[in-house]
Amino acid sequence: GKRVPQRLQSLRLRAAGCRLVSYAAVQALMQGLAPKSVTSLDLDFRGCAISEEAFRGTAWPKQLVELSLNLGGGLQVSNDAGISLAQGLPRSLACLDVSFEASPSLEDDGVIGFLAALSEASPRLRSLRLDLARVRNLSDQGLGAVFSRLMEMTTQALEHFKLDVVGCSHITRGGLSSLRPRFDGARGKLDIDLRAGRVEVLLGPGK
Repeated sequence: GKRVPQRLQSLRLRAAGCRLVSYAAVQALMQGLAPKSVTSLDLDFRGCAISEEAFRGTAWPKQLVELSLNLGGGLQVSNDAGISLAQGLPRSLACLDVSFEASPSLEDDGVIGFLAALSEASPRLRSLRLDLARVRNLSDQGLGAVFSRLMEMTTQALEHFKLDVVGCSHITRGGLSSLRPRFDGARGKLDIDLRAGRVEVLLGPGK
């Protein structure tokens, strides 16, 4: 019931596989992190039995700069839930690492909507890692749209992003290779690892 100390700046919580972690517990945690001093969070809820409602309307610390959020392990994250999550993130956020690994519900439109909402909610974001490994409803077409949206975000503050799509049954090597033309003209580095199912972009100065 008590809030965390006002001087707390960072918190790392590992709850992976904890079947008793509930919606109420997540909300109580967020309410306890109201102090403005909290700038870094690392939360692992992989494989927990929380509902997808857990992060809708979450009151994140207003000065949050770095967030690592693992919602992988087959958690039911729908398109709408992913979009709602992004809409609630703070404007101060500069670095985001989020995993939807093996989500059985997330689809192309949900990932695209997540990024659209993220670009509006957190326009200062400089670094993004998006783990979509083994998300079975993603397609080559969706991957192309996701990459294009990420490239659009580089016109704001985004300088570095990484996509993990290993094990996505509807994403092919051809789909990964087709991303290269979408990068043409950008100042920076594009790395596509066909075997590992990984895409990484690092933009240089003067992007």
